[in-house]
Amino acid sequence: MDNCAYIRENRIMETIIRWILSHNIVIFAVLIFIAIIFWLLRFENKLKINIPEASLVSLLHVVIGWTCMRFLAIVEAGFDLEKAANIRLYGAIFALPFLYYAWAKKTNRSIPLVMDISAICVICGAIGGRFNCLTKGCCDGIPFFFNEAYRWPLRQIELAFYAIFIIYYFRKIGTAKTYGQVYPIYLISYGLLRFICEFVRKEYTTQIGIFHIAQIWSLIAIAVGVVWLYEVNKKYHSGVIHRKLSNHDK
Repeated sequence: MDNCAYIRENRIMETIIRWILSHNIVIFAVLIFIAIIFWLLRFENKLKINIPEASLVSLLHVVIGWTCMRFLAIVEAGFDLEKAANIRLYGAIFALPFLYYAWAKKTNRSIPLVMDISAICVICGAIGGRFNCLTKGCCDGIPFFFNEAYRWPLRQIELAFYAIFIIYYFRKIGTAKTYGQVYPIYLISYGLLRFICEFVRKEYTTQIGIFHIAQIWSLIAIAVGVVWLYEVNKKYHSGVIHRKLSNHDK
């Protein structure tokens, strides 16, 4: 009898695990949606934001982010769905700043503050994307050069980068210590990390010579980040951003 009960429990657990693996994108999307709401509400006073508005922004983030990631994967494969990867993170990384800029502009909120906040929102989505890779078994690293029994832990390295970035900026965002710098710094730092990691990544779809297409996107991200950071710093030191932030806090 105990043996039968044990078998039933195992079957139940196997069914649950299979269900989770087959619906992991939906599960991660819901978790990202919730995480972004809580992050936005952390700035409830500064943004004058409520739960319905935070929920709407979070929903748009998830829908637009996933759509752009999927679209970029299809474009990279020449619109061949069979060769296309599931998602490409750079689709969301490049597209979502426009959503947050439009939201800040439309609602007359501080653009530097909203753009800083958006960096963590995008990283929340990227974390979900990388956990999706772990559960799906994609985006592997190549075997170590000195020991082929082990592979480069690229997904884990990227998750560690996200954790460090969030911990570092969690308290700084919304203070005088950041003034629109966070997203361009994210573009630069992630672009550098991704460019290096791609050399030891197993690529399934798009490659140009010795470079993966993700390395091209990484170089673009670095270039955009450098120009963006330069403009932000120039405005800050000229006093434009400082005056805008001061007026917004009044």
